[in-house]
Amino acid sequence: MPSYSSPLPIWMAVETWDFGTLSWLLEMAHPNDRTVIANRYGLLPNTFVSWIRTLAFVRNISAHHARLWNTGIINLPQVPRPHEATTMDHIGAPVARRDRVYGAAAVAAYLVKQIAPGITWSARMKAHWQAFPAMPYADPAQGGFLLNWDREAIWA
Repeated sequence: MPSYSSPLPIWMAVETWDFGTLSWLLEMAHPNDRTVIANRYGLLPNTFVSWIRTLAFVRNISAHHARLWNTGIINLPQVPRPHEATTMDHIGAPVARRDRVYGAAAVAAYLVKQIAPGITWSARMKAHWQAFPAMPYADPAQGGFLLNWDREAIWA
């Protein structure tokens, strides 16, 4: 078993952090570092940081078994600029695509595709949401899944 002396390797420290700590680290990082990290995902730093904060918020709701459906997302994912993340420009309008679970799901789909392009996560997520059962007082639009959401390029 390897042993480490001070200082602790950064990769070991990061493994102990929760998602919220990671999002704050990104926010406080030097602008050059944020740019390098965001560029890895084809994003501008402010977009990337906002997306990580969105995912941290959704993760916290889920981890604490709180209601996610029809809950407003406090940390809205920033709409990407025209030259970044072209498969995500549809979250710009209407705002229901960003302030409900749909925006976070689309952000996760984008990031997963950037990290592991061959993974079928977005197709499985699409199938999951398409199977949303018909229920009184609950419909996909309440989660931001507006008409023709499943035809957006991010879900291909």
